[in-house]
Amino acid sequence: MTREQWAAKFAIRTPQNPIVGLIAGYFNADWELDFPSQRWQDVTAEFVREEPADAVKAVVDELDQLIKSDLNEADLHWLLRELGSGILPEKIGLGNRQWLGDLRSDLERLAS
Repeated sequence: MTREQWAAKFAIRTPQNPIVGLIAGYFNADWELDFPSQRWQDVTAEFVREEPADAVKAVVDELDQLIKSDLNEADLHWLLRELGSGILPEKIGLGNRQWLGDLRSDLERLAS
């Protein structure tokens, strides 16, 4: 799928989509103000605490597909911005795919 097809799949900025809720809602432009620790893992923990288990599972499943996709780093960067992400993985020393993988692992660990 192209990045545009991924964007359409996630119905950009539709809060009913759990991955959009996580990326645009929890990792919004002000996430560092909302989480003074400035640790993205704290954002993930709040998402798991606040959202239904099926929403967390849906995000993990979507992240699995996204991580395995053939999108390159530039496409993943574009998609994260389109989803409304305020986090810049490169700012925390990670590539986009690596951060998505770490995010996925953290969600799964916290949900179990």
